Amino acid sequence: MRYDFLSNDPTSTRRWIRAVAVLLLLFLLSIPSLTVLGQQQPEEEAKPEERTSVQEESVDDPFSDLDIPAFEGNCPPPSTQEQIMIGVGALALVVICYFLLVRLMERRYILQDRSALVGRHLGFSLTIFMTSLGFVALVYLVTGCLHPKFLLWLGFAAALWIVHGIYTLIVVRN
Repeated sequence: MRYDFLSNDPTSTRRWIRAVAVLLLLFLLSIPSLTVLGQQQPEEEAKPEERTSVQEESVDDPFSDLDIPAFEGNCPPPSTQEQIMIGVGALALVVICYFLLVRLMERRYILQDRSALVGRHLGFSLTIFMTSLGFVALVYLVTGCLHPKFLLWLGFAAALWIVHGIYTLIVVRN
């Protein structure tokens, strides 16, 4: 059994990175089909509706005050369970991307006789970028839509990415 991705050959490393990118792309493309499969429900026979007055309906339904008309048709805010799932998934993405991308980019730059520090910082930037994409995919996968609350977190990641890019261009390049 050959382990080409462990060799120092740059072409095998490129093949390995391409394979990972293709798998990630296939996964991201399958997310909408997974949400559609989860939303399909078998059709039920039409049942005759029972007539109740509005007054009886409000007395019988203890959860009627929980319906917020402003969110009908819009993306409702995620529940606490959904927020925890998104947070844990995003944290796992950060850890995995950090340990993989930073070391891979640093090794690549060393093999090309370039600055290992620049490669390490490129790995940091790729980690921030890939984690942001994974975060958006997780939010959409868990909630089915993108609530504006998560756009704020995405803006924070974009600001962090820009600040790190400026730092890399100014300090590390010199």
